[in-house]
Amino acid sequence: MSAPPQGSGGSGGGLSPTTFLGTYSGSNPSNPANGYWWYRVDLGEIWANINGTIMPIQSTGAVTIIASNTTIANTDVYNNIIVTNNATLTIYGNVTFHGNVIIENGSTLLSSNPNASSSAPQTNNYSFLGNFYLNGTYEIAQYNTDNILNSITLTTINSSGGTNPTISGSGTLAIGSNITLTISENITVTVSTITGSGTLSISSGYTITVNANITMSTSNISGSGTISINSGYTLMLNTNFTLTSTSVQFSGSGTLSIGSGYTLTLNNNVTWSFSAISGSGTLSVSSGYTLTVNANVTITISNISGSGTINVNSGYTLTINNNVSWTLSTLAGSGTLSVSSGYTLTVGANITLSISNLSGSGTISIASGYTLILNLNYTISSTSLQFSGSGTLSIGSGYTLTISANVTWTLGLAGSGTLSIGSGYTLTQGASITLSISTVNIAGTWANAGYGIVIPSGSTVTVTITGSFTTASTPGTITVNGTCYWFGVISVASGSSASISFPLNFAGTGIFVGAPSNSTNGTANALSLSSVSLSAGGHSSNSATISGNYEYYTISSLEGSAVGNYYLGLFNSSAVTYYVWLLIYIGTANTSYSINSNLIFSRGNGGASGDIGYAYNSSGSAGSITITGTFYA
Repeated sequence: MSAPPQGSGGSGGGLSPTTFLGTYSGSNPSNPANGYWWYRVDLGEIWANINGTIMPIQSTGAVTIIASNTTIANTDVYNNIIVTNNATLTIYGNVTFHGNVIIENGSTLLSSNPNASSSAPQTNNYSFLGNFYLNGTYEIAQYNTDNILNSITLTTINSSGGTNPTISGSGTLAIGSNITLTISENITVTVSTITGSGTLSISSGYTITVNANITMSTSNISGSGTISINSGYTLMLNTNFTLTSTSVQFSGSGTLSIGSGYTLTLNNNVTWSFSAISGSGTLSVSSGYTLTVNANVTITISNISGSGTINVNSGYTLTINNNVSWTLSTLAGSGTLSVSSGYTLTVGANITLSISNLSGSGTISIASGYTLILNLNYTISSTSLQFSGSGTLSIGSGYTLTISANVTWTLGLAGSGTLSIGSGYTLTQGASITLSISTVNIAGTWANAGYGIVIPSGSTVTVTITGSFTTASTPGTITVNGTCYWFGVISVASGSSASISFPLNFAGTGIFVGAPSNSTNGTANALSLSSVSLSAGGHSSNSATISGNYEYYTISSLEGSAVGNYYLGLFNSSAVTYYVWLLIYIGTANTSYSINSNLIFSRGNGGASGDIGYAYNSSGSAGSITITGTFYA
């Protein structure tokens, strides 16, 4: 230990650390201000500017200069300590610093108990009662835990040697209960663990840079500074923390990991560029706030929750690379959500997905009772992201979910958008589902394996089939409590008592109206029907001359005298023939149902031109039906 002559100033007197200029060798600093002092390593002396005179000084107060490697343990240090000249001051045991401690750049305060080992880790207890100026390194050796016993502030001091403050080592820094360690400098942290029931506080304008894999388990994190995680490194957060506009912020391109049982709650709009968000804990985004993803981020964290939004910026991908529970309200942005093969993102809340792109070959599973709203166009292929579960997938207005693979479907379908099943592909209905999506277009096959389809009250579903719709030997049931319009897989039947076959049984309190086609091939002759009642086996009193073009109905209202199926079509009085193609299910008798009058319920072919035709209700119908609309013959 190298020390100048000591005076009697004690810890309360002598030279101030705030006017220390550092160490010099061979010459003095240029133009030092009055009252500032420095240490001449080559002379072993303290020099100062005393009222304009550059001179060595004696009786300086209790200052000890450590310019070579030194060890102290289990003691009280009353002098102000300056570690300089790239020296290392090793401490261990119970040490109390009553004065100021200055660790110059290039020098190290090393906490290393010689008795520490993997089988016998050691705990050191340190008190810093003066100021702690860290321009260099505070290192905690492996198997050592440093208990900080009083609240301290780490900051830097002006020095010709500059600053490179670092807390390093493979040991543990422990902040005791009711103790605050305040960081008031930009500092690099590579120590393995920061723990304790006290508080780590980062002052505004300062940054802790994480440059190693670190676990942070302090009970409290305060201040309004920043924790920045460098690329290739992970900060494991084993504490509950709420991020606000005035709290500590997180940044960097490394990995932020949230430990099991802990939650990081975002109560602020933030933009992150981390490479990964991991851990077994929870990331929660509160209502009204947005986490903006501005990098390619891999998600392996177990839970993402909250009523806020994650927004993925254009050109970036949020990749799900674990089984993740997602209850966050909204995922949006011009970027991409990708679910990797073998992993499942489980939706456990009502969620809106408004991101521009979906990719990956994993699975999005929607739990029972919850709805995922899909506000994008997406095509399911054999190698794409798949959907599963027993909840509901809702397709937003103007968007289409296209099935271009053979899939088994167990989800309910809702929304104002479109489900399209591509030609050559089969959607196998593997469970009873609720169907409330506005439009279903089937160019391939919908294979109903005997399960039910429920169209809920208040919903209107239009199904157009140019492919096929099949069912099991025991047909499934379509329960229509709302309104269903159906075009395709309905055949024209002939005969006065003819009925129309359909692959599903009917139930419910609503209305079903179906026909073979919704198209025409030219102008047909109109027969106006204004509240015309057609009894079973009866026809209209007025007639029209058959044009030879497709025959069809447009309807604005229907009312049946009984619950059941009705079969409407044409009575050709010239040829005395009957053809029915309009299949109607009435779920509530003597109730007027409003029908979309813009729809065409077509036979798909025409009768003999010049013959006389009437609107006709088959004698096989459930009862009388009252119709308002137009019959075109």
